[in-house]
Amino acid sequence: MRIQKRQTKEAAGSYAIITVAAMKEHLLIDSDVTDQDDVIQDYIDAATGFFQDSLDYSIDTDEEIYQFYDGFDSQLPIFHRFILGADADIEVNYWDGSEWQTVDSSLYIIDSASAFPRIILRADSSWPDVEETMNNVSVTFFMDTASGMLKNIKGGIIAWVTARYENREAQNEAKIQAVIDACKITT
Repeated sequence: MRIQKRQTKEAAGSYAIITVAAMKEHLLIDSDVTDQDDVIQDYIDAATGFFQDSLDYSIDTDEEIYQFYDGFDSQLPIFHRFILGADADIEVNYWDGSEWQTVDSSLYIIDSASAFPRIILRADSSWPDVEETMNNVSVTFFMDTASGMLKNIKGGIIAWVTARYENREAQNEAKIQAVIDACKITT
């Protein structure tokens, strides 16, 4: 069986590691001023999407990482190296057709010593039966915040949003001018 790792916001909800309130505080916007909240949220969503697509995993505000698969195999590779070790707080879930179920942790071990960590099914165990459809198995675990990765990701998102928010008029003018230039009839 071929395992496809998938990272989609639609599969498990939208994850935001920066809130509008935190971004407004950084931008020095009074919390009572709400007319720009939708714009700020759009920038946060775009920045978060960019970082999650580039990094190939989703992170929520609780510093949990979500990774999705199309089904079970004897090993579930974890496509990054941020787990806390063999005793990491990891949860394996599967979709039973109507709701998410948690797999008993006694059925698997965590191999954090591999080049890419992986979840390995114990020899005397078997995974629950699942229909092989997109994103019906998920692995959730906490990011190793001691590595500073989350701080770096948050900083990158804040910088991305700040640059776009503070230069939004100039960006719009530049885009409009580019359209005008592209549409000009030259003789």
